[in-house]
Amino acid sequence: MRIAAIISIFALVVFGALALAQVWVGLFSGEVFFKISVTFGIVIGVLVVSALIRREYVTDERHRKDGFID
Repeated sequence: MRIAAIISIFALVVFGALALAQVWVGLFSGEVFFKISVTFGIVIGVLVVSALIRREYVTDERHRKDGFID
């Protein structure tokens, strides 16, 4: 979870910088900026969801090994 959180935070910071640049300078056309926004949203969502699934799987396996669940 730690690596996914670090990557997600980094991606949010990069997107924030791009969004500020778009507002103040207008680096991209509206269509390109929309595509960038959707891409960042999907990537961050996939990272967080996959990290949560992995954490749940590791916890479940640890509980099975320790005899807490069958």
